[in-house]
Amino acid sequence: MAAENLEGRTENGLGQDLRKSMPGGTMAKQGAPQSIALFGTEEPDQKGRVLRAGSLSVEFQNGQLRYIRVGDREVMRAVAFIVRDESWGTFSPEISHLEIDEGPNAFGVHYEGCCVDGDVVYRATIRGREDELVFSARVTITKAFRTNRLGFVILHPLEGCAGCPIEVEHVDGSIERSALPSRISAYQPFFEVRALKHEFAPGCFVTARLEGDTFEMEDQRNWSDASFKTYIRPIGLPWPYEIAAGSQLDQQVSLRIEGAPPAEARSTTDEGVAVAIGGVVGRMPQIGVEVPAREAAASRESLALVRTLGPRIVVGEVLRHLGHGRRELMAYRELADACEAELAIEAALPCTQPQGRSGRARRRMRRRSGRGALPDPLGGGGSQRGFAGQHLASAAAARGNLLGSAHGIPESEDRGRGARIFYRVQPAATTGALPRLHEFYDDANRPRRRRSIGDGDA
Repeated sequence: MAAENLEGRTENGLGQDLRKSMPGGTMAKQGAPQSIALFGTEEPDQKGRVLRAGSLSVEFQNGQLRYIRVGDREVMRAVAFIVRDESWGTFSPEISHLEIDEGPNAFGVHYEGCCVDGDVVYRATIRGREDELVFSARVTITKAFRTNRLGFVILHPLEGCAGCPIEVEHVDGSIERSALPSRISAYQPFFEVRALKHEFAPGCFVTARLEGDTFEMEDQRNWSDASFKTYIRPIGLPWPYEIAAGSQLDQQVSLRIEGAPPAEARSTTDEGVAVAIGGVVGRMPQIGVEVPAREAAASRESLALVRTLGPRIVVGEVLRHLGHGRRELMAYRELADACEAELAIEAALPCTQPQGRSGRARRRMRRRSGRGALPDPLGGGGSQRGFAGQHLASAAAARGNLLGSAHGIPESEDRGRGARIFYRVQPAATTGALPRLHEFYDDANRPRRRRSIGDGDA
């Protein structure tokens, strides 16, 4: 399994590493290097330095904090200061002027981090004692910098958190008592977060306070990572965004420990751990791959490599405002056929129709689809006023059955993104289904409501 990254992705692109190590072959035939099999990258695993203050211990690694524990109980998976570019790439900072002071009951760390050839510079201070850990950063932008995220993220572990109570303090000072999701949540569990408090051991609590901007949480199990991530700056705001040269930012994360430190579990035997294989208890979920449109052509040229992943679902994108159309659909169809996988298409359709006429446009579209005459703008004909002729092509374009509908939302005046409509393309064997609207989004890419359109629905 790939090593967990603080930003919910593997450190390097898996496909790129496999192409380096297995030219002209496949994983099944030649075998992957051990580093690829264990960590998903050929880069060596960096070992951190463990810092202690009484019962509190943390691992300091390349400027970040991992595996924060009290006794043998994990309190937090990680606290990290992240600098990302406008393509979600994460910079590895150059660390200088590193100073570490450690005593029996406290420790301190000071260093300077530099990213983007000095465009982003920050001074970090870490202070730890048995009941508190504080990580602060003062950031200086020396040159205008476009980013999707710049600031702190924290990771909550699943054990002791998934399905357990949590107290959320919001930026307006209100308190929400809730629970972290036990099952994978497709949407963010909490928005506008200022502090999070949970019980990590009986009678022992930790409060994570995040300052410097607005934070929100996502469930990283969506990306196969075993944690909940709380990150800076709501994802619903426009991105990338630009930070002007000369700007200074101050951010801080503090962890406050309450309650007597839990007793460490001690082994009562020196015998090894026995593992017994039982019977079948369930079925693993289908695992798929998402292929951006810009990588569709390259993926077609590497079908053998893609097949080694064994995806059961291939997810593609058709962004009509970027000119995507029939070529991308056929590339995705070929990929899915080669992998014997289900094909799912996410289609973003620009919308310029005023809000008041959206219902009539949707009914017209549904009547046409019911007669088998869905508009086909990808082929250059049948455009419909109100959606700028941007409907997804008929199912024949992808040799599948189109499930989806459209809802008119006025084009955003500041970003011009309009509505994002998601369709699902099913195998050709499925026929005759009416269009169904699974979900739609407003111009800030936030889910507005869910609805299905069936027989008898106007």
